[in-house]
Amino acid sequence: MEKEHVYIAKGEGAGHIKAVDATELAQIKAEGRGYVMNMGEFQKYESKATELLNNFKSFERKVKASENPADTYESKQWQIAQAEKELDAQIKEIESEWTAKKEEIVEAAKQSAATYSINVSSSDEQLAKQFANRHALNLVSRPSVDSQREALMKMESDIERLTDAQRTALIPHLLTLSSVVKDGVSVGNVLRAASEMTTPELVQAKAAEAMPFRVATAYHQLKLIRESHRNSIVGNMNIDKR
Repeated sequence: MEKEHVYIAKGEGAGHIKAVDATELAQIKAEGRGYVMNMGEFQKYESKATELLNNFKSFERKVKASENPADTYESKQWQIAQAEKELDAQIKEIESEWTAKKEEIVEAAKQSAATYSINVSSSDEQLAKQFANRHALNLVSRPSVDSQREALMKMESDIERLTDAQRTALIPHLLTLSSVVKDGVSVGNVLRAASEMTTPELVQAKAAEAMPFRVATAYHQLKLIRESHRNSIVGNMNIDKR
């Protein structure tokens, strides 16, 4: 079964793209932790890179299997080396094109997020006000730094259960939170939790930035394996010379 690519906006794996099956996708959606990514552009460049690599492998097999007397060992090695150089150049060009395309996607997503507005209802406003007052009162009643830190951890956990509209309504109430905590107590994690939205229009720039910067993973893996093999041969030759 084909998997969907999902950007995880909060919780475990936040900030990353994950390939999931239908069951895990349903769970992520139910928990409001992420959304399905459109990976069409990435997959287009990835397919091009895969095709080039497969063509090179096919050519390499054909050359190695040749029984033509003119195809000496040295000739075969030269043909393969030339084909590999051509592959290197083609992959470099494709990945350069993908980098430019990805930058375009990220910029468009940032522009979209900058002009997006979340509709906040009166019930969202009321909930946010009560939420802030309840937790502020709890903080004031805590006698020590450690107990206030514990209260803030609970507040952060509760914020993660709010919708984006509720978080938006809550943010103004949190700006004065530092005035009710003791010296040495940071409210940074609470503020970050309130600002971590999951609405696709607001997180799509981060999601776009999380897309892979390489479209030719299999090619790079092959290069690493072959380079390691070549280094091993050279190393063994040096040992033999000693």
